[in-house]
Amino acid sequence: MLEENCGDGQSLGELAGRLGYTGRHLRRVFTAQYNATPIQYFQTCRLLLAKNLLTDTNLTVLDVAMTAGFGSLRRFNALFKERYHLAPTALRRHASGGQNIGGENALSLDYRPPYHWRSNVKFPRGTSRS
Repeated sequence: MLEENCGDGQSLGELAGRLGYTGRHLRRVFTAQYNATPIQYFQTCRLLLAKNLLTDTNLTVLDVAMTAGFGSLRRFNALFKERYHLAPTALRRHASGGQNIGGENALSLDYRPPYHWRSNVKFPRGTSRS
């Protein structure tokens, strides 16, 4: 549930209420189970989303921060630098190798083996199912 809601800006109190618990009880149980507070988990989840958006899209850093659920650009930049020892713009430059793709969109897909690459490559292009 935390992962599903990491980018929507929902507070911990709202999430605890949906579960029927108090925020204090949720923090206590979560910390005991995962050795991290729910806030730390939310921050990590939001940072990972932001990292993917920085490397895989052309969104502005402000749009990345807001899409990932950070309330302000200042908070996003501070937390990003604290955790990754790198500015968000530096990550973007490093990930792209300083090159602009020239308006083309690149898509990378994660997968889990076994994946039938040959079947995918042989699939006829340009056909649609009606």
